[in-house]
Amino acid sequence: MVNKDVSLAVIEGKVLTKRDVMERVDDVIVELRQTNSMSKITKAFNAFDEIDKVSGLAKAKLLWNWELWYKETGQAEKRNDEFVDMVESETGFTKTPTKRYIRVWEHIENNNIPKEIQTRRMDDLIKIATVLSHGFEISKEQWKELERAATPSDVSETLRKVTGKEPKKSGIQIVLGCDGSLNAFKDNKKYYIGFLDMSDDEVVTKVRQRIIDTVGIMEK
Repeated sequence: MVNKDVSLAVIEGKVLTKRDVMERVDDVIVELRQTNSMSKITKAFNAFDEIDKVSGLAKAKLLWNWELWYKETGQAEKRNDEFVDMVESETGFTKTPTKRYIRVWEHIENNNIPKEIQTRRMDDLIKIATVLSHGFEISKEQWKELERAATPSDVSETLRKVTGKEPKKSGIQIVLGCDGSLNAFKDNKKYYIGFLDMSDDEVVTKVRQRIIDTVGIMEK
C-alpha cells in the first residue's frame, strides 16, 4: 500500500506530499473520462517521465558527493561501515545500484558524457558509463547515435558497436572467460586476477551476475 502522506518537497513554503500527487493524478483521470480529451493526461505522464529522469541524475550526484565526503572525513573507519553498506542501511538503496549511480556521476564529473546525453534515462546512462569504465572510447558519430536513440535497445546496439573495438590503452578491461577465469588487460598486457564459479546453482548464478554487474566485467 502506498503511503500517501510522505513529504516529497517544499515548494514556496507549501509541503508537497504523496497524497497531493496522487490526488492530482485522480483529478486527471476523472477529467479524461469526463471530457474524452487526452491533453491533460498526456501532459501529466510526460511531466512524471521528466521527473524520473531528473530524479535518477539527482540521486547519482548526491551519492557521488556523499561518498566523496564519506572518504574525506574518514567515516568508514569512524562508523566501521563501508559507504555502500551505510547507504543501504540508511536508505534501503542497495549496493549494486549505488555503485552504478556513482559510476555515472563520476563520468559526468569528468566531462566524459556530453550534456545532450545526460538527459537520457538512468538505465541508459548506466550502460554508457559501464562501457566508458572499460576503457572504450565513443566517437562523435556514436555520441550522435546515442543522442538520437529512441529506445534502450537502440542505445545497446550503438554500444555494441563501441565495444567491438579495442579499449584505449589507459583503460583496464576485466574479462570473464567461459571457464570462470578472470583476467585484466591493460596496455596490451594480460593479468590473471582470479576465478568465478560458473556452476548453474541458483544462488551462485545470482551472486556471479551481481559481481559482473557491479564491477563491470566483460563476458566472453
